[in-house]
Amino acid sequence: MNKTVSRQRLHQIKLKELGKCGLCGKDLHPVLKNCPPCAEKANIRLRAKKGYKPKVAGGPGRPRKILDETGTKATTETELKMSKAAYSLSNRALAQDLGVSEDTVAKYRKIYGPQAYKKAVTDIGMMMSVADYSLSDKELRFQLNVSRPTLRKYKKKYAPNS
Repeated sequence: MNKTVSRQRLHQIKLKELGKCGLCGKDLHPVLKNCPPCAEKANIRLRAKKGYKPKVAGGPGRPRKILDETGTKATTETELKMSKAAYSLSNRALAQDLGVSEDTVAKYRKIYGPQAYKKAVTDIGMMMSVADYSLSDKELRFQLNVSRPTLRKYKKKYAPNS
């Protein structure tokens, strides 16, 4: 069941090997499979075919890949803002702080939130390992800004005899 490859497909393969777009023959983008104009046209065709709405920066949905040449400035700024956000805050507070929608905050929290949580847990562990357990519980909670159960947990671990 070996099909013969058409002349058109052979020509497209040859262009790809030369680093050219298989549709129009222009230079390929370093990340995209086509040149930027052909990729945009393919995007528009797919949106029309599937009935998708145009992409809105900061709106719901998967963010576009951030590309140096073709990525929109708003998308790049949003990605940068959201990677450095303090995910200990609520979605509403972060959205107001950063000037984006709550949907955007929720979307990026799934990506960057677990990393921030792991970092916070290790920071608390380090902080609690060097804490002065001769102080009262109330003073320690105020000084370290932790909850009562967290203080109990680490006190059992690092100062069991106190």
